[in-house]
Amino acid sequence: MKTSSWIKRWLRWGEAEAPRGLLARLLRRYLLWNNDWYGSHAIRYLPIVSLLRRLPRIQPLPVLEVGSADRGLAPFLRTKVVAVDLHFNRENLARAGGLPLPVRGRVEQLPFRAAAFEAVVAVDLFEHLPRSLRGPAAREMARVAKYCMIIAVPCGKRAAEAEGRLDQYHQRRFGISNRWLVEHREYELPEAEEMMQLLQAISPQAKLTNLGNAPLPFWYGLEALEIAVPRNYLRRVLTGWIVRLLSMWNAKNPYRRIFMLELLTKTSRPSMSSPLTHAMPDTIRWERLLQYPERSFVRHRAEAAGPLSFARMSPHPGRSTKVSIVIPTLDADRGGCLPRLLGQIGKQTFTDWELFLILGDQRQGRAINAVAALAKGTFLLTLDDDTSLGSPEAIARLVAAMESDRTIGMAGGVNVIPADASAFIKRVMNELPRRLTPMVSQITDSDLAEHPLLLIRKDVFCGVGGENELIPRGLDPYLREAFRQAGYRVVVVPGAEYSHLPPATMNALTRQFYRNGVAAAFVHRSYPQWTIETPATHGPFRARVGFSWRVLRFLFRQLYALLTGRPICFVCEGAYALGFLHEWLFPTEQR
Repeated sequence: MKTSSWIKRWLRWGEAEAPRGLLARLLRRYLLWNNDWYGSHAIRYLPIVSLLRRLPRIQPLPVLEVGSADRGLAPFLRTKVVAVDLHFNRENLARAGGLPLPVRGRVEQLPFRAAAFEAVVAVDLFEHLPRSLRGPAAREMARVAKYCMIIAVPCGKRAAEAEGRLDQYHQRRFGISNRWLVEHREYELPEAEEMMQLLQAISPQAKLTNLGNAPLPFWYGLEALEIAVPRNYLRRVLTGWIVRLLSMWNAKNPYRRIFMLELLTKTSRPSMSSPLTHAMPDTIRWERLLQYPERSFVRHRAEAAGPLSFARMSPHPGRSTKVSIVIPTLDADRGGCLPRLLGQIGKQTFTDWELFLILGDQRQGRAINAVAALAKGTFLLTLDDDTSLGSPEAIARLVAAMESDRTIGMAGGVNVIPADASAFIKRVMNELPRRLTPMVSQITDSDLAEHPLLLIRKDVFCGVGGENELIPRGLDPYLREAFRQAGYRVVVVPGAEYSHLPPATMNALTRQFYRNGVAAAFVHRSYPQWTIETPATHGPFRARVGFSWRVLRFLFRQLYALLTGRPICFVCEGAYALGFLHEWLFPTEQR
């Protein structure tokens, strides 16, 4: 006890003033960093942070968390969050950096006006509510939510059985039951189907997403570790990396389920009229089809369960058009990238176009096929919602190339680094293959024509069966091969410059590569015939190689990246391999 007290005095523990001496400051900083980490909290909040960051706008309206306790979502989202609970601890609120904005209240009677919050979140709350209150609580959350509500809750008999075993261990360790687990048993964990029915009844037309969170064995191990070693001075070092990794997965046998209800019928989507009024006569009007349009030309189709939400506009409404632009988007904003892109389209020298925004379809191929069924243009132009057009003549140059040679079926642009890019973005695009298009001085046959800026002959597109809707990754190589097999050229066009940037942080970049690895393994396992090579340069290439050769090539490239001082490439390719390996060993359902 005396030693412990001396160490606390030495570190000035619990005081605002930093201790004297480099060693004491470093040790105190490490302990604060370690003690601020609870893996059981992180694994349930990190996926929710990812979902919230896809929303069109978080800044104009705050996020609300009900049942937040003293910390909750705010430290993970790293912004202020309105937090509702029955009571709060001032000291714990201060440790959370003042990010939670505490409001005392009950979830079934929230003291806020309707649609007051961009999103409303409840994490591990509903299992503490009697069944009779779960419906009113969910409806009250939907009332104050403008865009979406997210509920994370342990579900099912397996989770209940695991909690029973954990509570027995808690009793052996401390002599009493865990009061939270006792409450879970008293009110009973809901079933996933029960939660889905409850949420769908609130808004039948809304989009409901169901994700598995925290693989059951890992959740048990994580909680048991906290019981076995309450003062774990290596907590963050031991569990931080694997918690972040597992939080990305849609677990097949999870402890917890995350339900996200997008209130499409209630929400007022961003009109985006202000960035467009100087460039386009039309404001954007969102429309909805109860069913996706008939796509009889599609060779490999994946039916959509929900309605099709889309918007269309044209600088010359009512006239025939040459180019139909299609932009799939999940949130109608993409962190401000989509409004910027729409403004750039309005400033293009080529104006004979119509534009379609397809909202919320995670299958890019299906979204493009839906537009092809509705489009009036001779050509389809695909853009990603985070594309940036570098030249006002980009579209005109693509159209001119297509019209100059009937044998060209697909024409892509040249991906360049923008002048205002950060040093990190510049390094990433120079280190990683296919992030930068080698410059060309004439129309060049190439495999680097890609969807972020791609002009396609619509008649040929329909003739080859359209986009492949079955695969979550590999749309570009599949479509390029289909056009070549039909006898058409695939080219890149000089002067048609655009920028399609990687994520702005290393953490986001590695997450992207991990997800790409998961999707690639899914395609390789389920549809090996569509595993096609993607070269990093222009010109001819070998479309298919054996899996063993790909493994050997990966190992060689990793060694080469280390020897040539390309750490970003090494880490990203490693993340890709981890994602591929996990999906290969633990297959998930089709995405």
